[in-house]
Amino acid sequence: MPKRRGAGRKTKLNNKLCLEIRTLVLEGKSMKEIAPLCNIPYKTMERWMTENYEGFADKMRSYKIERRLMRA
Repeated sequence: MPKRRGAGRKTKLNNKLCLEIRTLVLEGKSMKEIAPLCNIPYKTMERWMTENYEGFADKMRSYKIERRLMRA
């Protein structure tokens, strides 16, 4: 039996969502904590990181660096 894909609605990575995620990262939240707060399945966020979907992995890396600089 083939694996089912796309069972739910597709989550769009838009500027508003990126800003919300950035705010949460700067507060020190992990990806596992951020996913439910943004109503995104954790597996979707993992896939975005793995595939660097629309530069998501790069953005997360820059948000984490920004957080470290703020704390220094």
